Amino acid sequence: MTTGDLNSIDASIDSLGKSAEVKRFLLATLLVSRFHLTSRPISQANDSFFHRISNHCDKLLETLRKPGWPELLPEMETGLEDMRFVADWSKDKDAAKTAGHVFKKDFYKYFRGININWSHLTPVDDLTINRWQNPKHILIAFGPNIGIGDELIFFRVARRLAKRYPASKLEVISFSRTLWDNCDFISKVSYPVENQLAPFSRAKEILNDDNNNFVIFAEFATAPLYRNLEVVPGINRFIYLDTGSRVARIIDKEKSEIFEYGLPLETRIYETLSRFLDVIGLSGEHDNSGWEPPIRGKINAPAKENKKIFINPFSSKDYKLLGTGWWVDILKYINNVNPVEVVIFAGINDQSRGFAGEIADKLNEKDCRASLYGNDSVPTILDTIETAIDTDLVLGLDTFTGHVNILQSTPCISVFFGSRWYGWYVPDTNVFNVSIHDDAEHIGKLAKRLLWPAGPEITDIARPFFNNATQAISQIRKGDIPVNLIDTFRMGQNVAKKLEEFDSDFSELFSGSLQYYAQSLEQVLNRNTPSPPDNKQFTIFLEKVIKELEESNFYSYIGYIVKRAAM
Repeated sequence: MTTGDLNSIDASIDSLGKSAEVKRFLLATLLVSRFHLTSRPISQANDSFFHRISNHCDKLLETLRKPGWPELLPEMETGLEDMRFVADWSKDKDAAKTAGHVFKKDFYKYFRGININWSHLTPVDDLTINRWQNPKHILIAFGPNIGIGDELIFFRVARRLAKRYPASKLEVISFSRTLWDNCDFISKVSYPVENQLAPFSRAKEILNDDNNNFVIFAEFATAPLYRNLEVVPGINRFIYLDTGSRVARIIDKEKSEIFEYGLPLETRIYETLSRFLDVIGLSGEHDNSGWEPPIRGKINAPAKENKKIFINPFSSKDYKLLGTGWWVDILKYINNVNPVEVVIFAGINDQSRGFAGEIADKLNEKDCRASLYGNDSVPTILDTIETAIDTDLVLGLDTFTGHVNILQSTPCISVFFGSRWYGWYVPDTNVFNVSIHDDAEHIGKLAKRLLWPAGPEITDIARPFFNNATQAISQIRKGDIPVNLIDTFRMGQNVAKKLEEFDSDFSELFSGSLQYYAQSLEQVLNRNTPSPPDNKQFTIFLEKVIKELEESNFYSYIGYIVKRAAM
């Protein structure tokens, strides 16, 4: 297939063939895509995902109704005949909810046989990526259902592949146009945004070219789709990594074998990917948090008083829950001697541009100098990321904000719509997590102390605590009980006290939770001295305590100032 053919669904069908297995796979693809349409939030500020997947769904349905396909089970054929085109739906949220109810009813009536929870291949324990030595060509193919932030995480997968196979051609197919354009260890990038089947027809072509070539499919919550891919002729060996379903699979159809690995859905997303890479045989040198250095380092520009902030007030959720005044109030508390430059992302349509413009209009010019990014035309994904990480602080909604640290170390505050951010916790001391329920004053003061952090008088006493805490985290992950864990928490309390003396704002930012953790830990350990119990439940208790510390903004802030001082 040529690059132009990648955007042609007919060319992909010609490559895959019109077999019963391919038809069943296409039906699974259609059903999974329609599920994402009816289950994921529809935001008026970010409707491009909905329109793109809607277009994919209707093209697939039209393709499946064309003559020349073999018959599937009678109930599946009836379901296909009864299915409405997404273009016929009303675009309001109530209509989408109604369509979701209809989809679930029709799925159980016609298509339950599509979602099989096991493979027809023989399960084995010893199947890894090492089975295919010295591949000439490796394809990393992203599906259309994965978000930009979740796709960013896979830059580390590409980097490990490039290091493991330096002589191999490394190719990427993505539906996030321009995202991979500046990744210098990738040989070829394609963005077939019009053709949902392009990753599979291209995979077949690469796999048939050489017996050692392999494909990695990366997606989000699409496990039934790739289960049906296992029976498609010509796609005989591939790896499937699904951070949404927390499932990894390695398929070798030539030997009729499969290795499957699953994790609980509550597993953190970065931990999920690290474990996936370990079990498929692509382990790398990284610390115990599963974090690796960014793709490129931050250019150490000289310190300047006029700080610059990038704000993204949009996500897949309903951004209007916050209102423009909430963002204005945050910025009001980031005042200093010199005004802060604020770059506000204007979104992708007239509604979002109006919202961003209202934020800018409400700002006091004495405190902030605002500009709208992308007000005249929608910028590319890569240009937006580059603009964001070129500032001193990124403040935005949801997980994408923190994921930019995959590319370059950048201080970030991610604003979440609830407590589910824990699943997307970014194990990096540049990233701070807050909720829409937090006071704007709290977030503004945190941002201020990232732009103008505590000085050496705090860093000198913070460094021993951070080193001890980091070591304790590592030991507990290995199943060991750290020595003097209570002392480490007491050191942390002392650091929090010094921060409060340095600036009273730190009192409400960090002190309370740390004091509670220390008291709780002390009560348990004092009852079990001098020898803590050696049992699984006590280890789980320590893991919970240390995880709360590691994922706290306090620990991140101490690491932030300690690492900055070492630069």
